[in-house]
Amino acid sequence: MSRAITAQAKTPLLSAQVSHSDHASSINKAHKDWENPQVYQRNRLGSHVPLVSHTQQSLALTQFSDAAQPSASSVILLSGTQWRFNLFEMPESVTPNFHDPSFNSYQWSKIQVPSNWECQGFGTPIYTNIIYPFPVTPPYVPKDNPTGCYTHTFDIAEDWTNNKRVFLQFEAVGSAFYCWVNGAMVGYAQDTFLSSEFDVTELLKAGSNHLAVQVMRWSDGSYLEDQDHWWLSGIHRDVFLLAKPLTFISDYHVRTPLTFAAKGSSRLSSARLDLSIEVLSIDPQLLSGHSVAAKLYHDTPDLTEAQPVLETTLDLTGQGPSTSDRMAGSKADWHRGAAQGSWSMMSLGSSGPALWSAEEPNLYILVLSLIAPDGSHVESESCQVGFRQDEIKGRQLLHNNRPIMIKGVNRHMHEDRRGKAVTEESMLADIKLLKQFNFNAVRNAHYPNNNRWYELCNQYGIYLMDEANVETHGFEPSFTKKDAHPACWPEWHDAIVDRGVRMIRRDKNHPSIIVWSCGNESGFGSAHSDMAKFYRQLDPSRPTHYEGGGSRTDATDIICPMYARIDECISFANIPTEHRPVIQCEYAHAMGNSNGNYKEYWEMYDSHPHLQGGFIWDWVDQGLINTATDASGKTVEYWAYGGDFGSFPDDAQFCINGMIWPNREPHPGCFEAKAAMAPVAFKLSKPTGQPGYMVTVYNKHWFISTEGLVFDFRVMADGVPIKQDGDDGWTRFDIAQIPAQEEQEERLHAQRMLGGLQDAELALEIRASLLDATPWAPQGHVVAEQQIKLSAQHYLDQLPQQSTSEPEYEQQAAPLTVNWQEENGRDSGLKVVISGSTGCISEWHVGGQSLLTESVTPCFFRACIDNDRGGTGGRSYASRWKAAGLDRMKAVPDTCTLKSKPAQDGGVLVQARFTMRPDRNMDSIIGQTAHNLDESQRPMSSSEGEAAPVGPVQEPSDRWLGAKGPGHINVAVQYTVSGDGDISSSWEVDTSKAIPSKLPMFMYRVVPLLFRALGWLLGKLSLFPHFAGSADRGACWIYRSLPRIGLHFGVPKRCKQVQWYGAGPHECYWDRKSGAPVREYSSTVQDMHVPYIVPGENGGRADVRWSSIHDEDGHGVTAVADRNLMQMSVTQYSMSNLSLARHDYELQPDGINHVYLDHLHMGLGGDDSWSPSVHEKYTIPPGMYKFKVHLSPHEAKVQTSSQAKHPRSVWQQLRSLGHL
Repeated sequence: MSRAITAQAKTPLLSAQVSHSDHASSINKAHKDWENPQVYQRNRLGSHVPLVSHTQQSLALTQFSDAAQPSASSVILLSGTQWRFNLFEMPESVTPNFHDPSFNSYQWSKIQVPSNWECQGFGTPIYTNIIYPFPVTPPYVPKDNPTGCYTHTFDIAEDWTNNKRVFLQFEAVGSAFYCWVNGAMVGYAQDTFLSSEFDVTELLKAGSNHLAVQVMRWSDGSYLEDQDHWWLSGIHRDVFLLAKPLTFISDYHVRTPLTFAAKGSSRLSSARLDLSIEVLSIDPQLLSGHSVAAKLYHDTPDLTEAQPVLETTLDLTGQGPSTSDRMAGSKADWHRGAAQGSWSMMSLGSSGPALWSAEEPNLYILVLSLIAPDGSHVESESCQVGFRQDEIKGRQLLHNNRPIMIKGVNRHMHEDRRGKAVTEESMLADIKLLKQFNFNAVRNAHYPNNNRWYELCNQYGIYLMDEANVETHGFEPSFTKKDAHPACWPEWHDAIVDRGVRMIRRDKNHPSIIVWSCGNESGFGSAHSDMAKFYRQLDPSRPTHYEGGGSRTDATDIICPMYARIDECISFANIPTEHRPVIQCEYAHAMGNSNGNYKEYWEMYDSHPHLQGGFIWDWVDQGLINTATDASGKTVEYWAYGGDFGSFPDDAQFCINGMIWPNREPHPGCFEAKAAMAPVAFKLSKPTGQPGYMVTVYNKHWFISTEGLVFDFRVMADGVPIKQDGDDGWTRFDIAQIPAQEEQEERLHAQRMLGGLQDAELALEIRASLLDATPWAPQGHVVAEQQIKLSAQHYLDQLPQQSTSEPEYEQQAAPLTVNWQEENGRDSGLKVVISGSTGCISEWHVGGQSLLTESVTPCFFRACIDNDRGGTGGRSYASRWKAAGLDRMKAVPDTCTLKSKPAQDGGVLVQARFTMRPDRNMDSIIGQTAHNLDESQRPMSSSEGEAAPVGPVQEPSDRWLGAKGPGHINVAVQYTVSGDGDISSSWEVDTSKAIPSKLPMFMYRVVPLLFRALGWLLGKLSLFPHFAGSADRGACWIYRSLPRIGLHFGVPKRCKQVQWYGAGPHECYWDRKSGAPVREYSSTVQDMHVPYIVPGENGGRADVRWSSIHDEDGHGVTAVADRNLMQMSVTQYSMSNLSLARHDYELQPDGINHVYLDHLHMGLGGDDSWSPSVHEKYTIPPGMYKFKVHLSPHEAKVQTSSQAKHPRSVWQQLRSLGHL
């Protein structure tokens, strides 16, 4: 074990022995502490649990209630107000005596503390993912090193200077800082996300006192903090003074060992509460005479009258003086006392203590009171206690003896206006959203959080992976070179291990923490092994985690790959020599319009006992508020990403990959996650020869029954609920409480609702809702919902189809115009024009009103989403679509032919044929961004000052296109135009030549597959067990796929109302629609738009039977799909605008509402965003496709009717006639 670990293990409050005089009052600029990895603190005290020093036991007991405040007599909050501040270019530029109380800083600016100074208008926010924002020359940092200097005055009472020890605590400062009190140097510290505490007793005086802080933006510690988020600086958590008596509780450790009656059982056979308490004092005589009273209470809403469930007194045993315990600046050695105790808790209730889990976060409050020899109260400390135990057994992660599923997400601390200075309000908003969308776990990515976050997770029930503030990804991004990272270097060893040691010492008592992590993406070295050893030594009740080195090193108790594809996960789970479960530390990259394929992951997790879920990347879009001028000249606020503040280098929008927007509004992908991770599942069956249906309800919770839920069902006919007595159709069905992990059958008497509906499309909807309100959701909140089809499937599979023979037509001159007259010879106002150059409907007039503003044209392209751009060297979907010219496809006039003939019903049949090719006179609208590159191959930015473009760029593609050039698409369409204005169109599109067939394999995926196969064999033979299956990337092919096959047309901008019968109500796509029930919905064009921070394809609705776009008077267009259904979207923005805009505010309506009706629309993907990630079954291979679309005037006065035709009626009529 390293020297750093030994020192920390022996010293509860002190981690270095450097007196104030060692560093005097000024900085020795010849020896820069911020460029020395072996100096990561001076005078900083050792880490310990949060302390408050309550003057009364009652205050300690209520510390964690919502209205609780720290005892005013022991804590002085120095933050929460404005301090004086000045930003210097470098440490050498700092005014030499600014820390002296006589220095006049009133000419300086004011800044809010806590905050990141870049979010307060000082300096520049920088975002990079992997690359460091400065040259990698460790341990040195740039000479131009922004340095923020703070000053603040505060008052203390006379009694604080007598018979007390006073500690100054900075809860988080980035990245390194010095501090002075009343002109005297206090100390120095690094680590942007953990607290730093100093003893300032000898430096304070009664009355006014002066605090000065100098913060360097860059330090050698910055090399350990390369964590795919904004590089922000300053004092971003609270600063306070804590007064302690001369003899005081300095640390304590709570353990709750549990023994269960049998494997998988929740029945306890024993439960203990183990306490280890440390007390410090200058006077050994006082130390030996003190005792500690321990009281344990149930955590209830009202604790004022609470009685302890455990009450005992522990005597201290003195351990003598220790020179290593000399406090910086103190006049004497400190002496340590210890108190220990262990109690059986089986007397609590009929089955022992109530256990803590995310499902049922039962908490107790432990109050520890230091008692003087005369029996008087000295001080009290308290903490939340949850009886829990986490361990690896039988190749599963067990929480309280049961295997749980990690329904997790990675979470950066982030607010759009405050950066890392997050508020309790936003923490609580996150927790409530997490619970509402069925998440149960968070990985604190990639650093320790604010202490209040842990308290809230304890209270509300969130499993946490607590992670040390260590990442060095930029040293060698591919992780293929051994010893390339500081974790392998002796001079960095102690600084790295110290970060993990201090974290676990601070956080060890939080029941929400179930796993300790050694950091993220830092290679693998002895520092990780030693950190894991310390974790296991201090806390054997929790497993350790570390992904680096192949996710199977001796530093991890969990196989924890990143972004493993489904086949990779299964191969990890099937390694015969392994004893560890598989939990993905990162997966399902939620970048922009993403989270496709998510259902498939959870089908896999539910099917393999050794696969126990994972953590989505990530929770919140890391957009920061910035301002810009829009096209109208108006100043607007928008969410900025890398490069938007003028920084270099940057990684553009790679920080925009959250499940929610920065304002805490959920992305549509949240609904997919909620459905996939629902804690209740339903299965329907119809007993032979018996009425009604049987529903099987499966309780997927691990610890709680369905006691807190109610169950309802209803029948839907053609997307509309069959109502009972005027309600919304929901009928309660009673079902007995179902224990955790068990199922029960119940008969649903739904047959009475189905009379006369044999021709309707029927579905049964079942839901589970909260019986009562909870702290995280209101009464009636739906936790699980499922829609099950009852009627036969009317719709064919979505597969390429062969062309059929054509009818006999007469050749027509172009363009072809169809007009109708009324019986009196007057113009009926019905007119359809089919272009002779494009073969498409260019005009459609009904009742004298034009229904089209752009032609009905085949469309084979979508505005690229981030996942489309993933892949290097021309291997992304976007690159190939660009090379094939799909964004520039136009009908070639010379290829267009028109034929017509009368239809039997008095209408007209028109056939058009034409070929579509890329228009060489058009510029491509496909752009790329920095994140296109595979992370292992990502270079530094190309040239200084050049932001990574979202807009168009040139990319060579001849090497894979060969001499064939761009592709082409042959189109044949038959229109049937009826006298009432309806237009039925049958389309045949031959896309077999749309994308050239000369495509390379995606080798950066294939090569690791070979290594993985070799590693599996070596691991099976136990030759190299750490190597087996260690590749984070497995087999992947880029499939030849079109983005869409469908139609586009424009309608007047007055048509703002949208109705549809299909999946919704939120945005959904082919591979992300599990959480979108098929019903009738209505919205507006504006609300259909999903404002992703980086624009692209958005707003789609899947499985649409019919849709209608109309104005407030009901005039517009109804579209009805054929048996294959449609993907539908309506937007006020052009394809070009959506493709080229870098931010949502840059989108400008073009006066047309664009309608897209897709026969097929490729999935979104989302396994990651730097390689093609759409699963094969959600791609559109080139071939021959047939589909039909029926267009009808919506609520227009036509020849045959003065009444509107509801779209549902049109759809039902077409279905009854066999046209669908």
